[in-house]
Amino acid sequence: MTTARGLPFLVGRYDGAETMHASAWAPAGTATSTISGEVELDGSIIVQRYTQYRDGAESFASLGVWMTDPATGEYLYYAYDSAGFPADPPARGTWREGELVLDRDTPRGSSRLVICRVGDGWSWSKTYRVPGASEWQPVQDALFSPA
Repeated sequence: MTTARGLPFLVGRYDGAETMHASAWAPAGTATSTISGEVELDGSIIVQRYTQYRDGAESFASLGVWMTDPATGEYLYYAYDSAGFPADPPARGTWREGELVLDRDTPRGSSRLVICRVGDGWSWSKTYRVPGASEWQPVQDALFSPA
């Protein structure tokens, strides 16, 4: 399966309405965003450009690369962002009960990204837990609608 065929809703241009939960990276509040995805390398990857705005100014940006692991069939998500941490290892995941759930573990902690199709758009929810903790803390929820 090519990544583009498995995740077609990630391709195109979307506007986002976001809820930011208080975290180590940002205070609680709301944000808006734009995200655009393009198919590359004959459908084997999707490249997304994401920009978040808070109080009318750019507050965060990322470049995401989606692909399928040919050995396991899992989806891989490499996120390069303006915070500057490396995208290694990628988040890995599969579909679970209608949600694409991707997990990533680093020495700084674990992150989880949950993506769902919503009407003609899609949503994501990001959570985080510090090393050694058992509970996930909400970071961000966003709903993306076609631009």
